[in-house]
Amino acid sequence: GINAEYGETGQPVIFKKKGGAITFDKKMQAWLLISDNDFAGSDFFSILPQSEESPLSLIQQNSRQSKKVSLMRSLNLNQKNQSLVSISHIEHQLESSLILNSEKDYKKWLLIYVKRLANNCNENKLQEICDSLLNPFDSNLNPSQSNLMNFKKKDLLNEILVSISTERKLQRFVQKYKQMLNYSNNHDIFSINSNSINSNSNSISDSNSFSIGSHTPSN
Repeated sequence: GINAEYGETGQPVIFKKKGGAITFDKKMQAWLLISDNDFAGSDFFSILPQSEESPLSLIQQNSRQSKKVSLMRSLNLNQKNQSLVSISHIEHQLESSLILNSEKDYKKWLLIYVKRLANNCNENKLQEICDSLLNPFDSNLNPSQSNLMNFKKKDLLNEILVSISTERKLQRFVQKYKQMLNYSNNHDIFSINSNSINSNSNSISDSNSFSIGSHTPSN
């Protein structure tokens, strides 16, 4: 009833009988959930083949075949609950991408995430993400560690700003981070955040911020 194989990234993957899949994360020395049919109510959940294959999509596709019972759950969700499930699903996809060390999946789901947050005008969460890419270090870390996987964090931030720039309500937000990103590039400084620049000042301050480049075990 349980199938096991190695994923594209070389990690062992176990497919559970009732759907879903887990893999062993060497860094955390634990088995972590990377495919979960409980997200069947998400706007982004599908059992259909994906047009663009990736390590995460292949594993999840193999773990979701004919899960009609799970898909029926989506019929019982109202719009508000479906939106919450969709956000949780995207966050799970981001963590799973990190566990699998899949750059392709991570970038895809990061851009989906910020677009959904932008549509919901969730500036607080967008600020956390942008700050973590603009200001990923504390004073004890080496500034050469400016990458997330093989992506430059500033490049990811720039793509995020381009992605959400079409939202009219976020124009001031986008402009603020573009200003900080330009300042950081011109001064080779990676220690500013959204509270250090406003319309009247270009002052710089150090801060610690939430990082999107880490993952925690799933229950």
